[in-house]
Amino acid sequence: MSSKTPIRTVFNDSGVATGLAEFQTGEFVPLSHGGIGAALSIGSAGQVLKVNSGGSALEFGAVEAIVNIDNATDKTSATLVAGDQILLSDGGTEGRVALSQLDTLFSGTSKTLTNKTIDSDNNTITNIVNADIKSSAAIANSKLANSAVTVGTTSISLGASATTIAGISNFTAGTINITGNVISSTDSTQVEIGSGDGLRVAGNLDVAGNMTVTGTTTTLSSTNTVVSDKLYELANGTSGTPSGDAGIVIERGSSDNAIIGFDESADEFIVGTGSFTGASSGNLTFTHGTLSTAGNKIYKAGTAHAVSLVASSSLAGNVTLTLPVNDGDANQLLATDGSGNLSFISATAASGAGLSDLSDDTTPSLGGNLDMNGNDIITLSNGNIDLLPHGTGKVIMDGNGTSGGVSISDGLIDIRTGTGSVSKIKFYCESSNAHFQTLQAAPHSAGSSAVLVLPTASGTLIGTGDSNTVSNTMIANSSITFTDESSTAGAVSLGGNLEFLAGEGINTTASGDTITIAAEEATSSNKGVASFNSTDFSVGSGAVSLVSERIQDIVGAMVGSNTETRITVTYDDSDGTLDFVVDNDLSNYDNSSSGFTTASSTTTFTNKTLTSPKVNEDVAVTATATEINLLDGVTATTAELNHTDGVTDNIQTQLDTKSTRSQSIAFSLALG
Repeated sequence: MSSKTPIRTVFNDSGVATGLAEFQTGEFVPLSHGGIGAALSIGSAGQVLKVNSGGSALEFGAVEAIVNIDNATDKTSATLVAGDQILLSDGGTEGRVALSQLDTLFSGTSKTLTNKTIDSDNNTITNIVNADIKSSAAIANSKLANSAVTVGTTSISLGASATTIAGISNFTAGTINITGNVISSTDSTQVEIGSGDGLRVAGNLDVAGNMTVTGTTTTLSSTNTVVSDKLYELANGTSGTPSGDAGIVIERGSSDNAIIGFDESADEFIVGTGSFTGASSGNLTFTHGTLSTAGNKIYKAGTAHAVSLVASSSLAGNVTLTLPVNDGDANQLLATDGSGNLSFISATAASGAGLSDLSDDTTPSLGGNLDMNGNDIITLSNGNIDLLPHGTGKVIMDGNGTSGGVSISDGLIDIRTGTGSVSKIKFYCESSNAHFQTLQAAPHSAGSSAVLVLPTASGTLIGTGDSNTVSNTMIANSSITFTDESSTAGAVSLGGNLEFLAGEGINTTASGDTITIAAEEATSSNKGVASFNSTDFSVGSGAVSLVSERIQDIVGAMVGSNTETRITVTYDDSDGTLDFVVDNDLSNYDNSSSGFTTASSTTTFTNKTLTSPKVNEDVAVTATATEINLLDGVTATTAELNHTDGVTDNIQTQLDTKSTRSQSIAFSLALG
């Protein structure tokens, strides 16, 4: 029997059967209409017909494996490897997986092993922490890889102890580090030893840095204390006004202690004794003692000047001088009674003493000339040496009458009178003192304390009695020299006329003791001073600049008020620009003279190229010149051309098609 092609009914859009047709390739009858639901193929060898995964049709596919364990090949003696596979159902889907996947599953799952034995020779247990070991479990030291710990060079078994550790060169406890014989702090803080219990150093103690003792008492019980410092400072840290005595206290057993120090309340150094100790403070109560020295210096307060009291080098025994109980009277002498007791007495009262001080005689008189024996008459106080003559007598200081004179070494001489007249000095001539010139002070009414400085060179002083004039020849600079800006020099003698001439743009005016030099105002014919309008010019540091805004305004006004033919100009003051607008209405232009083509003109274009010209309103012409030339000679009317409206294909081809179809219809009608 031969193969047959099934047929099907053809329906139109209204569901009316219009005929029969053959099944085409790929067409099938769906399950809902009793078909098989798909286009079946013959399939491959070994395949079976089954429902597809979507349950919508039948398809050929591989046979699903059905495993019978009892009849399967015995593999119980085979060695399993990670790549071996087993069957697995995953949510109803059967498939195969590798044994390595099971290893991954078991490795990532936490399980508790109960009553299981792990061979430690062939297995390794990792990640055991201290919390995993029971407190009752005990691991013998012998079971540990390291059953002892070595500190320095000393090995100490675990659980054992060692009282001596050798071989440690560096030890750190907290912030304390011990390296060799050096104890230091790793964080630069102080190292504290003893923690309040004290520190005892049996041997020598060498402090390389500064030593600060912050306790209450520092006790030194050594045989000798040697201090290299040249200065020993007490009461360090004192600030402000000092208070309390200070010094060095010497312990004296059952007797009062001694002190060498400073009495702060009396503001003086003292030596003495008292019941105080080194722990005492404030103002001490003491008895002044005796200070024994080879010599004493009594200094002038606040200076380095001093009076020294030194014992005689020939002193054979002790001498005690007891000072008087008061400071005596003026001009008295200090005398001793032979037992070292000193007192103040007058010079005349001194036993066996001659006249040694004129103050001892209120009215001394000389029996002859006073021979100074090469000495001077001086005063030991700040008093004056007064030489007062009696009556009308005068104080005469005379030389030896030949070549000598009176020499006054001090640089200041005060000359006063007691008569009520001004002071005068007379200078006599060389011939019998016949003539003299007098240097006289100004009267009190002048109120003058002028200072006259003598000239530095020899010469003659001119007075008002010498005709009240001083000749130019007696003046070092008898003229005034001046130069102009070109260094041309000129001069005018004192008493002459110095003329100030005016120049171009400059006027000079003399009035009294004033000469005024003024500038002239500038004109078109004369140089001078001109002013600048701030609207048009800017002036700064001598520089004159035109104001650009003013120039712009002037130019803008020039062009803004003027309109040329077909051009309008406006000035924009905001940005200083000129806007030129050209008339764009071409009808206003004469084509014969303007060069513009207007609507009303007739123009012949020569060698011109029109780019995308617009013809008849705004319709763009895309036809080529050849296509447009096809219209050459066309006489059809608009109505006749409109008959081609809607034609999208070759008209002759359409006509031929129409002719063939008409013939077919005619043949159908004829055959009935």
